[in-house]
Amino acid sequence: VTGVESSGAYNFVVDATDVWGGKAQAKTVVVIDNTPISFTVAVNPNISGEGIVRVSAVLGEVPIRAPTLTIMDSGGKKQVYEMMGNHINYYYDISVNRETVADGVVQATVQVEDSAGNKSSVTRSFIADFTPPGMPGKFNVQFGCYRNPDNKYSCMALFNWENNIEYDLAGYEL
Repeated sequence: VTGVESSGAYNFVVDATDVWGGKAQAKTVVVIDNTPISFTVAVNPNISGEGIVRVSAVLGEVPIRAPTLTIMDSGGKKQVYEMMGNHINYYYDISVNRETVADGVVQATVQVEDSAGNKSSVTRSFIADFTPPGMPGKFNVQFGCYRNPDNKYSCMALFNWENNIEYDLAGYEL
């Protein structure tokens, strides 16, 4: 059969006639499913503060097997994992460090397949940044002491700097 492109149920009927005029008929219904699973993917970087990135997927239907997660870093290193979970909720925690991915944009692609063989994928990106933050610009300290009326000294330090513009800078400690 050719020309059947959309999903749905199709009725097929075969009529047979022999040379003596005998007739027979066979009927069947064939269900065509070429609609891939719909799903959403979320990437939650550094969920534990220890360089763990969680990739999670919520599927619109139960897949034939667990989804696969492909990680591709900016250096072209590719890693493939089977996601954990059940029925429609899946996740995978990736340890992100200098040994597992290169600095830069990392793509996380989740691929699923349904029982009809339809495949679909969703890609999300996150940034792996192992470069230490730069020091603040124009850092200076003004220090001074003066004598109080009770003949004791008080000292004061004034710190000034220009903020570092890196998006992932958590703060400064003095």
